[in-house]
Amino acid sequence: MQFVTPAQMREMDRQAIEDFGIPGIVLMERAALGACDVFELHFGEDAQRVAVLCGAGNNGGDGLAMARMLDERGYNVAIFLLAPPSKLRGDAKTNFDIAKKLDLTVYDVSEANPGSMEQELLRHGAFDVWIDAVFGTGLDREVKGIYRAAIEFVNGQEVFAVDIPSGIDGRTGQVQGVAVQAQVTATFANPKTGNVVYPGRAHCGALHTVAIGIPEAVRNTVGTAGQLLTEVDALGSRPPVFHKGDAGRVLAVGGRAGKTGAILMTAKAAMLSGAGLLVVGTDAASAPHIAPAVNELMAEDVFSTDALAKHVEWADVVAFGPGLGLDEHAQHALRTVAGLADALVLDADGLNALADDIGLPTRTILTPHPGEAARLANTTVETIVSDPIQSARSLAAKYQAVVILKGPGSVIAAPDGRIAINTTGNPGMATGGMGDALTGICAAFLHELVEPFHAACSATYVHGLAGDLAVEETGERSLMVSDLLAALPEAIQELEW
Repeated sequence: MQFVTPAQMREMDRQAIEDFGIPGIVLMERAALGACDVFELHFGEDAQRVAVLCGAGNNGGDGLAMARMLDERGYNVAIFLLAPPSKLRGDAKTNFDIAKKLDLTVYDVSEANPGSMEQELLRHGAFDVWIDAVFGTGLDREVKGIYRAAIEFVNGQEVFAVDIPSGIDGRTGQVQGVAVQAQVTATFANPKTGNVVYPGRAHCGALHTVAIGIPEAVRNTVGTAGQLLTEVDALGSRPPVFHKGDAGRVLAVGGRAGKTGAILMTAKAAMLSGAGLLVVGTDAASAPHIAPAVNELMAEDVFSTDALAKHVEWADVVAFGPGLGLDEHAQHALRTVAGLADALVLDADGLNALADDIGLPTRTILTPHPGEAARLANTTVETIVSDPIQSARSLAAKYQAVVILKGPGSVIAAPDGRIAINTTGNPGMATGGMGDALTGICAAFLHELVEPFHAACSATYVHGLAGDLAVEETGERSLMVSDLLAALPEAIQELEW
């Protein structure tokens, strides 16, 4: 599924109306019809009394149209206008005029004092569900006054959001002071960036996309902002004649100075994800402890000898960084690896060792969390998380590598501008070792799928899917990376054909 920016959606609307002659009122009618279907799917007969909060723009127009349609379907509907009727324009005014002619219940609360907004909304009785049609996807300023008061009130209720929860910036997904926390959101034509980037994504609740009749030719002309990973391409079955060399040789470098657990998580994930041969490159003190932990891998001292270059040349893919440590050996080792590797996955201490003058292989994946991304970009964590798409895109361009900016709804960015946002995973995965496992999956998939962006998208999706499968057994608080690894084969099988 493709998502779009608010600007792209506005252009799609414009072209559909001006170039293809589809009246805007028709697009609004289809949006409202689809939203009503979603509303009934979730709330059905449990929501007999419905309140619709409307702003002055097209989002309010969608709400007014929904009010009419829900009234036709037998619901007891009341409309609350947060903007005076005189400010309604275009298709929104048309739907308001229809509502008045149909004698629908309309309350103008635009002159209410913010401090008394709750009482103003409550004095008309209790409602089962509030429909949020206040602001659309173009909001880019802090919510204040009666709008803030209304949003704070409905956040204690059951809420259905129209297109995007009011108070969410449709471009970045950030909260503009306060935002509606919806149980359900119906967005139109395509999800917007604010629907799929956190925290906006969390405010949407169950997100549904409603087709409104935008011609495919318009989508092709305008383009989209990126791909929402609700699924990924299937992994092909292996041919009958296949050997371990074909499955890929992975060198995992790290696990030094008592941090053997990190590289073991990487190694296990790579092997479970299809790697045929795996060598852990570590130091002399750690190697004897790593090899016995997993019978299927080998461990070699590559730091006190000149063996690192030899092993890099042997490998199809190098996973570099988990448990590596921070000293002069780390950056020296990275320079050796970067100069010789065919393909590279950098994580953890490997990212900390990355300097601007280190050239990376063409097939490289970087897997920073926001703190590591902030260091690489010479900025703050707050800046990174305030616009994760732009942050990931900038890093991909700077290092000419695919970047997986980890977090809820991980963002994958390619140097050519492609963007994907993952939809799998859960809060239980906020525990040590999860990133190490992702590094291993990336390494195995980078060999099998070859193209780094494709490999990164598939690896991130599978990593989250394994976490979702595992959490069904453990619950969120007890989920450990070993549980994710145990679920990894099942997750991969869902992609095989």
